[in-house]
Amino acid sequence: MVRSPAWRRAEAARPLLRNFIGRQNAAWILMSSEMGGRRRGAPHGLAWKVCEPDDLLPEARRHAEVLASRPISSLMADEQTLVEPDARGIAAGWSANTHSSPS
Repeated sequence: MVRSPAWRRAEAARPLLRNFIGRQNAAWILMSSEMGGRRRGAPHGLAWKVCEPDDLLPEARRHAEVLASRPISSLMADEQTLVEPDARGIAAGWSANTHSSPS
């Protein structure tokens, strides 16, 4: 079976889901395929902020403007700080799923 890049990315992220939202929440989401609604995702850390659908675009634009006003070098350094602790796990998951034998 040839696996798509999207499938491989999802598999690489699987260990991070458990670390991010907790073992029981991750198990339920993976086994039931029930992500829940927007209000349910925020307590699990799957969403940063919840707003009404009509407010989504103005909120997104406001946040984009704030980030766009920051120096790119600062944003890149912040991203590195956030990603660094999980980088090894991401790389290991990606490697395991891109080099695995077809099943």
